Amino acid sequence: MRFRTLLLLCLLSPFCALAVHASTYELTYTATVSGTYNSTPFTDATITFTGTYDSSSVQTIPIPGVTLYYVPTTVNFSIDGAGSGTISGGGIFINQSNEVAGIEGSDQDVLDVSAAAFGGLSLLAPFDPVLGSYDYSSSVNTSGGLLDISSASDLSFAIDGASTATPEPGSLALLGTGLLGVAGIARRRVFGS
Repeated sequence: MRFRTLLLLCLLSPFCALAVHASTYELTYTATVSGTYNSTPFTDATITFTGTYDSSSVQTIPIPGVTLYYVPTTVNFSIDGAGSGTISGGGIFINQSNEVAGIEGSDQDVLDVSAAAFGGLSLLAPFDPVLGSYDYSSSVNTSGGLLDISSASDLSFAIDGASTATPEPGSLALLGTGLLGVAGIARRRVFGS
């Protein structure tokens, strides 16, 4: 009787596992910008944003008539000649409906880029750099002070995929259940019943 229960559990467990893997992605977002960082002005400097996230953290925000992908993550940045810092409490987004992507601080967008290609992209798959036009920016508090971008050009937004996948808890449970089933069958053959 116990053998049948164990066998049934082993046969049904694959149907209980929902997500098997989550992929790790990295954002690389560059632009030529002017503005101030911690009261230090910069003109036509290259800014580079980088951030890493797991695909299981990507959210589809339910806004009627809008397809918006968002992932909360810490984003690092460096500005040639002006310094570097971290933007916490925000994340990365792609708004397919408005064909816009960008970085968000804790309460507002940091730097948005507009390109028709974003209408068919999401944060759930890697893509080559998308070149776009300056759409919007606002002041944001960072680890090194206030970042205020007043103008931007040469914007390039890309998501790179990682070479390895991270097992999800569901797949680990599936593996454990399968091993228990194999052990039960082996035990039954060795000790007979």
